[in-house]
Amino acid sequence: MNLRQSFKMSMQSLMSNKGRAFLTMLGIIIGVAAVMIMVSVVQGQNKMTKELYEAQGTNKISVSATSYTGLDLTEDLYEYCLSLSDYVAGVTPNGSVYGNPVKYMSANTENNKKMGSPNLYLGSDQYSICNNFTIAQGRDLSYLDVKRYN
Repeated sequence: MNLRQSFKMSMQSLMSNKGRAFLTMLGIIIGVAAVMIMVSVVQGQNKMTKELYEAQGTNKISVSATSYTGLDLTEDLYEYCLSLSDYVAGVTPNGSVYGNPVKYMSANTENNKKMGSPNLYLGSDQYSICNNFTIAQGRDLSYLDVKRYN
């Protein structure tokens, strides 16, 4: 049987069984569409989950060093982490001060009443990188600001 005869025979078979051919084609089309939709949904979910984890800062590692002799290892640890620049996007010391040591409080602009205690967060020029912060207005701290204590 040659190619021409095979083609002629398949066309006759399709014409004699139009309903079956239509349903077969419909099944194939629906199956392919379902697979495409499922792949798209899974890829979208994976992308959304990745963005969610990145926004939460789960790519952040906190390291602490303690000495039993009372030596302050903060500077040594900071310098060591800076030397890992091939693996680390940013390094910042992390500290915070709450409430009483701060003299000034925030003021409410509506009726100028004092409200709440301020919170100060201590870090370096890479603090916003390490904590996934974006500056809404103004500029971020620079290396020179930290060195000059501006």
